[in-house]
Amino acid sequence: MYLSYFRLREKPFDIVPNPAYLYLSKTHKKAMTYMRYGLQERLGFVLMTGEVGSGKTMLVRELIRTLSPEITFARVFNTRVSSEELIAMINEDFGLDTAGRNKVLMLKDLYAHLIQEYTEGRRPLLIIDEAQNLSLDLLEEVRMLSNLETNDAKLLQILLVGQTELDRVLSLDEMRQFRQRISIACRIENLTRAEVEEYILHRLAVAGNRDALTLGGEAFNAVHEVTSGVPRQINTLCNFLLLTAFTEGTREVSAEMVRDIAAGLSLTKYADPNGSKGKQQGTVRMAPGNGSLDGKRALLRALGVMLRDHEGSAKSVAPAEEADDMNEYPVTVRSIGLRLLAMEKELARVEEECANALRHRIDVLETQVMKPPSGQRPVQQDIATITPAGPYCDLPGLKDPRNAVSGQQPKPGGGGDGGKTGRIAT
Repeated sequence: MYLSYFRLREKPFDIVPNPAYLYLSKTHKKAMTYMRYGLQERLGFVLMTGEVGSGKTMLVRELIRTLSPEITFARVFNTRVSSEELIAMINEDFGLDTAGRNKVLMLKDLYAHLIQEYTEGRRPLLIIDEAQNLSLDLLEEVRMLSNLETNDAKLLQILLVGQTELDRVLSLDEMRQFRQRISIACRIENLTRAEVEEYILHRLAVAGNRDALTLGGEAFNAVHEVTSGVPRQINTLCNFLLLTAFTEGTREVSAEMVRDIAAGLSLTKYADPNGSKGKQQGTVRMAPGNGSLDGKRALLRALGVMLRDHEGSAKSVAPAEEADDMNEYPVTVRSIGLRLLAMEKELARVEEECANALRHRIDVLETQVMKPPSGQRPVQQDIATITPAGPYCDLPGLKDPRNAVSGQQPKPGGGGDGGKTGRIAT
């Protein structure tokens, strides 16, 4: 709803991993280079790890988008499965039939498929996402798949993608055989302060307007502080920044606005600048100046929300008694409120446009009505009339006007004009 206000083609901070918005930080670029090198050299295992929301899936999608035509791939992203279910998902993604076949038969089918791909000059790739959820037994199953090889080449390359917990699992003593199979390992780090600024401006530019928002140095510092440089958290925060700026009719983003919204979203490393403690997770401290407090409470009342006082007990919505009232409520309700305010503002704009269009149409119609037809003189307006002192009329055949006025027949031999027209005064 705010796209036209900011002159954007699409939402720039969706959390969907769209490769069109890929921003390659130093570690992202390094990870992409390592993965492509591993595929080019036909290495067995390639490992990529990173924090939640660091952009691993985005890199995988970009890698898939740019794969060479001779590389065929299967991708597994549901890793909380049994051993047989894992093999079945791999075979199905490679296009093999798994109906009525047990694990032994499916492994035979997979091996035959890999041999066929090899003889036809194709290179199969298995991508396992969310690999940190694999049990030790399933990791051993994956390791055994890497044994499918010819005398001079691996029949299957495997890319493991997971959160940092996967590094700890692979460091266990019982996983030393697995570690020895890993040819390349790379880890994605969070964005630096400079990269956070480049990341935000990059996504705004891709969406159509690099200057949609104006963030000063302190605002960028605050974004880096409250998100720890995690791209997914930056997206969530900036999406709310756009919505809030739209409802307030501004393009300026302050550090105070950033911290206010971050508190409501419960982003990491946020600390209340006033030092208050014991606040509930998922609540928002409204920034000063973001509309009247009574208006916010009216919104909450309409939504049926109960506020909480500073001791945590519920209380009904009431007019503010102090200027520094916390006015806390769930972040979901804040989102609803912001969207309602944005819809109200958009509706007011549409109503104003419709009213202007209607007034213009009325003016055009009035001009057309008042305009005389071609070749005809306009009718004179506001003609002054003078009422005569005594109204009169001329009637034929009246001998005596006075009798005519009274409604009597004229007397014989009465005066007059000999049967001619007489004048009657009323």
